[in-house]
Amino acid sequence: MCRSNSFHLRIMPMCTWVSWAMLAALRPAAATFLNNNSSICGAETATLGIGNLLQLSTHSTGRAMPAAFCHPQRALISLAGSTGMIAALCFSAVCIRSYSPEAKTHAHAHTHTDRDHVFDNMRFLLSVLIVWIHFVEFEDRSWEMNTWLKYDGFYWQRRLFKPIEARLVLLCFTFQSGVLSSGAPTWRRCRGLFVSVVMSQILYAGLVQAILQQVVVGGTFHFLDQDWFDRVVNAEPNVDWYLQDLVIWRLLSFAAYYAAGKSGTPLWPWLLSICAAVLVLSHYMSLPKIYSLTYAGCFLPSFICGILFPTRELLQLIPQSTTAICCGTALLVLWIVALGDWWGGTSSAFGEFFNSLPHKDVYDYLPNPDCKVEVTLIWCETLFSSLFGVLFCLCMTITICPRGETFFTRNGQNALYAYLLHPLIGLPVLRKLLSGILPLPVIENPLGHLAVMCLRFLLCGLVAFVLSSAPVVWLFSPIL
Repeated sequence: MCRSNSFHLRIMPMCTWVSWAMLAALRPAAATFLNNNSSICGAETATLGIGNLLQLSTHSTGRAMPAAFCHPQRALISLAGSTGMIAALCFSAVCIRSYSPEAKTHAHAHTHTDRDHVFDNMRFLLSVLIVWIHFVEFEDRSWEMNTWLKYDGFYWQRRLFKPIEARLVLLCFTFQSGVLSSGAPTWRRCRGLFVSVVMSQILYAGLVQAILQQVVVGGTFHFLDQDWFDRVVNAEPNVDWYLQDLVIWRLLSFAAYYAAGKSGTPLWPWLLSICAAVLVLSHYMSLPKIYSLTYAGCFLPSFICGILFPTRELLQLIPQSTTAICCGTALLVLWIVALGDWWGGTSSAFGEFFNSLPHKDVYDYLPNPDCKVEVTLIWCETLFSSLFGVLFCLCMTITICPRGETFFTRNGQNALYAYLLHPLIGLPVLRKLLSGILPLPVIENPLGHLAVMCLRFLLCGLVAFVLSSAPVVWLFSPIL
């Protein structure tokens, strides 16, 4: 297996394409599941739309639904897709590690202080997308401001921005954190985890939010009351839930490294066993609302993939070329087509299927106990979502993301500041800027609408750039 160097060089990108082709092949089955619900649920549900059926079958209210609303197709599709993606990732990892020992040595020569520019660039781009997503979802829910534009949900421009999916961006963030968190535990790393993550989250939840909420937003926040204590103990759904879960993920990986070292066994069985246990149990147990435990299981598979998959070796083997950029652009266009409103006001069958998968608090998606197949394989749906995010992040990192040092590389190293501060500083200021300082007339022209949305996206990028700049880091580094 994997004897020829040229064979390996051809087979590695082929594995990624095979996984995408397999997902495309699953589209007819997903379309059958989404569009032929009347044959499954009976004539009574024939008049319900796809969105209603997905909402009934995937949220917490789904536990009370009758067995007629069971949809085993989604679980079976997730099982088949997860199996194929695991096989592709494992085969690619084996080929990568056996192809070029020089690349492997060079990749492992990186220390935690010698960071790759490609990961910093990717982190900054992901932080821009996070700012955009939160601006749209939380600051401008109606998409209809008193100034700038008048929104119409069927404008074709909306199709270009809807595929910026929060689930996918967070999975990419988690995968990047896994790549940068690989390594055996040491006293220095444990101390750094406590100081830079644990204490930063406590100070952010207990001090930074309180001060900035009063200074910037103009609200009130009382210290040492029940709300203040709840924020420190359990950050979700605030943005600092990621810091709390990052501590959990790293401690689990430290435990796996320790067990592997003491037993003299490989690392991957321990990591995969811990990941499988946490992933499965989180779907069937109502975890306590402490330290964002309910979100940890959803993103743990992508974090473990970041540790195990030889991403640095792959970057050494596949240089960034025009062909790679074209392939990455094609995949990005395919994703926009799949999740955009190109299908009569809704996403494609795969887009509807992907958006219906469990996200964050996966226990809330547990179906009715009478749905035996769905209950048994519900964890496969979360695994499918995580693995798909891993493949997407790998493809974008290898093909499109700049690998050299750029003007925003240093901002990528400080992307955590933009992530934590944008709800408290960036979005309130941006909101006031768009609606108050620049009272432009309402725009109803489609091209004008597109121009305004692109401008707003650039402004979100500017917010991320400023909040991760050296002056902001200097100001908040004593606390965060």
